[in-house]
Amino acid sequence: MEAIVANVLKNQSENLCRERITTSKKKKVSLSSKSDRNDVWAKEEEQKLPSVEDLIKLRPLTDKNVLRCLEARYLTDNICSKAGITIIVVNPFKSIPGMYEPVQIKKYYEGNCKALPPHIFATTDNAYSAMKLGLGQVNQSIIVSGESGAGKTWTTRCLMKYLTSLAEYNPSGFSPSPVHCIEKRILDSNPILEAFGNATTQRNHNSSRFGKYIKLQLDRSGFIIGASIQTYLLEKTRVVHQGPKEKNFHIFYQMLQSASDEERTSWGLPLHDSTQQKIFNFLPRVEVSTVESSLSNTREALKSVGINSKQEDKIFKILSAILHLGNISFTQEEDDDACDMDESASVQESLRMSCSLFGIEEEAFSKYLLMRRIAAHHGNRKSVFMKPCERAEACNRRDCVAKLVYSRLFDWLVSFLNKHTTAKHSYAFIGLLDIYGFESFSFNSLEQLCINYANEKLQQHFVSHFLKAEQDEYRNEELTWDFCQFTDNQPCLDAIEGKISVFSLLNEACKLNRSSDPSALRERILSSISNPFVSKKLKGSKQSSGFVVRHFADEVEYTVDGLTEKNKDYIPPELTEILASSKNLFVRTLIQEDIIAQKKSRSSNAKVPVKTVISKFKNSLDELMVTLRNTTPHYIRCIKPNQQCTPGVFNATFVASQLSACGVIATLAISRSGYPYNYNPMQIAACKGFRIESFKVDMDSSYQNCKLPPKESCQALLEKMCGLDDKENELPGQRSPYKIGRSKVFLQDEQLAKLEREREQVLINKAVCIQRNWRRLMRLKIDRERHMAAVTIQAGGDDKVYFALPS
Repeated sequence: MEAIVANVLKNQSENLCRERITTSKKKKVSLSSKSDRNDVWAKEEEQKLPSVEDLIKLRPLTDKNVLRCLEARYLTDNICSKAGITIIVVNPFKSIPGMYEPVQIKKYYEGNCKALPPHIFATTDNAYSAMKLGLGQVNQSIIVSGESGAGKTWTTRCLMKYLTSLAEYNPSGFSPSPVHCIEKRILDSNPILEAFGNATTQRNHNSSRFGKYIKLQLDRSGFIIGASIQTYLLEKTRVVHQGPKEKNFHIFYQMLQSASDEERTSWGLPLHDSTQQKIFNFLPRVEVSTVESSLSNTREALKSVGINSKQEDKIFKILSAILHLGNISFTQEEDDDACDMDESASVQESLRMSCSLFGIEEEAFSKYLLMRRIAAHHGNRKSVFMKPCERAEACNRRDCVAKLVYSRLFDWLVSFLNKHTTAKHSYAFIGLLDIYGFESFSFNSLEQLCINYANEKLQQHFVSHFLKAEQDEYRNEELTWDFCQFTDNQPCLDAIEGKISVFSLLNEACKLNRSSDPSALRERILSSISNPFVSKKLKGSKQSSGFVVRHFADEVEYTVDGLTEKNKDYIPPELTEILASSKNLFVRTLIQEDIIAQKKSRSSNAKVPVKTVISKFKNSLDELMVTLRNTTPHYIRCIKPNQQCTPGVFNATFVASQLSACGVIATLAISRSGYPYNYNPMQIAACKGFRIESFKVDMDSSYQNCKLPPKESCQALLEKMCGLDDKENELPGQRSPYKIGRSKVFLQDEQLAKLEREREQVLINKAVCIQRNWRRLMRLKIDRERHMAAVTIQAGGDDKVYFALPS
């Protein structure tokens, strides 16, 4: 793959060097320059790099200079840089004093963000201001993207902190204020979701194993009145299986590390002073990190959002029951024989404890783990019989219960948060998207395929919204423009989700209940998909069966072992029924929807369509993309400086591959010569037009009488403010401060900021005028009432004394 940054300005006095980012099949990135390959930067130029806050201002604008600038800023703790419409944040892997403190929040909220250094707070403030001004689409979205370990979760947390800090509104004088209570509940949802949805992976100690889109709901005054959370694809298989050097979800380690002896006894966990610590098979690694030891923070957050101590106790009992499930094992004398429950004391104790915590009968649960129910139809008759299971199948049924209960517990928590924080009605919302980063491990399965598919969709949204749409709009508006090349990932998406694609073949295998033979599935995928983005396994791969997808970020090899089973996500109905018979009301509540779905399928004579993991995830992701397209997007690109997560280390090759993959270089080239803001002339005339009289342009009466069209009135305003749009007299390397196309007005940052300042000043002047006249009216009213009262008093005391009322 070769990404080229072309010269986007003709006759430019300072021509851009034609640089290349070349990636081989193994994705090794090399930088080369045809014009000045052997140049050595002077020391004074090197010293200026940390002060270049906007990468567009680099001269010359080359890949090499962008990397040098990012590295110089990173090593001086300037981790935020502006790149056109995008903010680039390089993960420092350390705490930078004052970076996200309340003082910094106040600085960006009260100051002029355009005059301050680049920061994620500036992006958030831009979204908030755009929502309040009402220019374009009212609803806003902030899309936080990047590789796993690039700092997306932390960035999203800071964005929420900034937005909630803007809502200091308490007209009734309550203590604490209603907004403060909503703010605290919204912020406290973070540690809950991180405890139950984050885990340690090979690349990140606090990796989000689910995606989330948080809508912060606002009223017309811009105050937060609620929030809702939409989650995507929790990696529930992590509950029962973790890869090498990986861990289970944080909450299990928090519970084991910090629970008191009394709670341990109640939950069936080993005591602190126990001579033989119980080892849980679902927790192969027991060492605890800082995030995994903060049970007090999680419990405080649970209390803050409204979960009482009894509900909290039920949650931890469910978690303990899941851990005990993992210690249930089975024995099998020979292959193809039926298995039996392991009779050892430890296994029997785990079985007894898990059944006790779930509130189900031990004998019935053991029976349904060891035997599978089969229904046979003979015309109108139906026969049901039980078939013994082999050990592998019994283990799968045990794991199925653990995954089912944990995923439903996670869904219940999200539903509880939404119930207690979502407002019924709102004027607008600002959405924060924090979704899993691109993943490529030694073993990649259905989870990685869905995660990387989501990243492909987000990249395609960025390409279609900015890189492609921006240039198409300039062409349609007949603006003078030199077009820039960029990589479109639509062919890759066609290979994954098209008519004949990986997704369609996997869903077909599930619907037709085909054999789960990995070799046959692999051959079907490779022979049916005629797309260069899907190929055979990588050279040197240890996987016996797999296929390769060439994503925008890297080539990833996916194993076909277990893909069909994971996609089916089949839940044996007899196991759901045994949980439905639980004496524990909380357990029954968790699986209530599954029971309802089973009853509907039984009552319906027609065949119920199979809902696979892929189809459900694709539908939810399509809904997300519709939401994003109906909002004004703001982009934050999180960059991982090195693969070891070490502070102070900047791997230029690794960073270059991330910049190239996510289109930052093409974004810079377009943004440097483009216009990031465009509006309909009617919007400028309506929102800005009343400022025309301050420039003493003789057109107020004609505009009021609609004799002057909005386009001409808008042009008169911009000419007075910014100067003439003189295309013939433009100097080389310069661009007009604005452009007026066939139906839209295109503005630079400076011009939009100037218009907003002028508009704000007019609003202030009008507000002062209204207040002045209102006070005058109130004063006259009071004086009139006083005069009338005085005349009435005097007339009653002396009939010969009269005073006239003031005219």
